[in-house]
Amino acid sequence: MTSGREIYWISATAHPAMQEKIDILKKVKVEVKVLPDFPALARTYPATRLNTIVIDDGILDGKNLDLLGRLTSHPEYAGVRFILSISHHQNEIVKRAIALGFRDVIPIDLSPDLWIRRYSFAASGQAADMADPYPQVTMKNISSLHIPARIAWMNERELWLESRLTPPVGTILTLGGGLAELMGVKHLTLKVMAHHKTHLHFRYSDALLCRWEVAKIHQDKKSVLKEFFRQQPRVIPIRIYGIIRAPELRRDLLRRLDPQKFQVSIALNKTNMIHEPRFIGPDIIIIEDRMCMGPNRAAFKEMLDYLSPDVPILIVGPQGIEEPFADISKNFRLLRSAKLPTNLDEYLIQQTGKTGPTQVGVTYIPKNHRMSFAHVMVPARLTRLHPDAAQLAIAWPLGRFGICGLEAPLFHHTLGRSVAFKVTSCHDHARANLQEFPYKIDGLLVDIRQAERRRLKDYLIAYFEQKIEESMGARRRIAVAEATALSPAAQPEALKEAQPETAIEINPSAEEYVPNKAPREPAPFRIPREIKIALWTIVGFVIIFVLIILFRPSQEEQGGNITEQLRIFQQQHSRPAEDSE
Repeated sequence: MTSGREIYWISATAHPAMQEKIDILKKVKVEVKVLPDFPALARTYPATRLNTIVIDDGILDGKNLDLLGRLTSHPEYAGVRFILSISHHQNEIVKRAIALGFRDVIPIDLSPDLWIRRYSFAASGQAADMADPYPQVTMKNISSLHIPARIAWMNERELWLESRLTPPVGTILTLGGGLAELMGVKHLTLKVMAHHKTHLHFRYSDALLCRWEVAKIHQDKKSVLKEFFRQQPRVIPIRIYGIIRAPELRRDLLRRLDPQKFQVSIALNKTNMIHEPRFIGPDIIIIEDRMCMGPNRAAFKEMLDYLSPDVPILIVGPQGIEEPFADISKNFRLLRSAKLPTNLDEYLIQQTGKTGPTQVGVTYIPKNHRMSFAHVMVPARLTRLHPDAAQLAIAWPLGRFGICGLEAPLFHHTLGRSVAFKVTSCHDHARANLQEFPYKIDGLLVDIRQAERRRLKDYLIAYFEQKIEESMGARRRIAVAEATALSPAAQPEALKEAQPETAIEINPSAEEYVPNKAPREPAPFRIPREIKIALWTIVGFVIIFVLIILFRPSQEEQGGNITEQLRIFQQQHSRPAEDSE
């Protein structure tokens, strides 16, 4: 069905930086088919469907940006790993690629070794680990993530949101995007009611059933949705999963079905054929006969292990009519036809048990309508940073491979914009100072080009040097204060011992360091409180001693007093002797 060792790269010209990366791919046995534009892809792709498509941002602008949405939502491109190669960094293009679920955004000016690592991680069909770059500067800075999400359907109270974020039931979320813009509000408030892992519509791993609301002062804005709901048909489309290798049969299937009534996905390869149906939750499967026979029989039977027996399976092709399928459970309903039925839409409605468009209390939003594009705003803490990577702490788990917008004052100071952050791993942690953010996520800063990486590197060096200077200055001031309480002979040795060692452990605070900021005045010398108390105690004793010396009687007066006291003592003790005589 597809080849994992070939990829498409869409670019008007193979410029030197791109040719360098193509040569690297050839060394690892990956063949690159360069196509000049999207029409060339449309002509080539049906015959040779490949897993990975790299799109150069040079062929995109505001006029043809909608092509990305139509491409990613086309049934034949389901499961394709799209990668955006950036050389110009047009911010709107990067944002659109992230919203559409692109697997990665990779600057073309990365070093060859880093570029191939990034490409391999993005194009991998299996879960893979990517080592984080070291060293990283530790910090604790305020930040926020804008996690892309898609709204599949909604009504006056609830909506179906698909995203890689998986908060627990009852969580309150803040939602921005097309729906909020249409209503003229900054954001909506969501309450998570349930989690779902099936009947998914987009390139995400989970769905959240949410109850939505706007602020009380904006209740009148809800009226804007009434006109939209009135214009859209309130029907549940029949979900079809096609496993078809022949281009003519795929084309015939898609041509004869109304996309408003039927939602079609086409398997890209055997792996997708096995696992995708359990996430899509199809109402019916249409499979070409050769895809469930011979060498493909094992994959077909494995797919059935994840499929409900209630789902009918239409086998199309002459071989399927003759095959007894004795090894397939009788619980499955196998339908056979030499070709697609003449009245295909009526046939599918009849076989799925849906005798007509079912009116429901929800409105399905067209996939490329601006209302379907949303983002969940999540507070975070930036805990580690490298010019190529970062580590964050957040409140809820976030799935791998997802790309989010990362907002932080640090990036606005250095780059003048927010950045794109791709999650490579997510784990819980036990840091006491981050109890409100129990999940640690590592990831890559995916859209930073070479010049911006240099600026970020310079910032980190300056930040690190400032923290070292502050740490050394603080330790020096404490040492001086402690040494003043010692004897003059002991002071030099104490100051020497107080010098910081070569390795200094730095744990910067949340205070932002702003490059090129005017240098701060050195802090005035302050004696620690304990030393002040000791000094004042000593001064007090000295004063008391001086007062005693100044106001004590003279020695003559003291001698006279003693003589008089002796005379009286002698008189008192001589009387008993005289009386006894």
